[in-house]
Amino acid sequence: EQYSNNRLIRPRAEYIGPGMQTYVPVEER
Repeated sequence: EQYSNNRLIRPRAEYIGPGMQTYVPVEER
């Protein structure tokens, strides 16, 4: 589920929180 949302938001981002809409782009890491 998290991976699906992750792709919907950004192809290279880690979706954190099932309902927080918080993602961390890999470029930022």
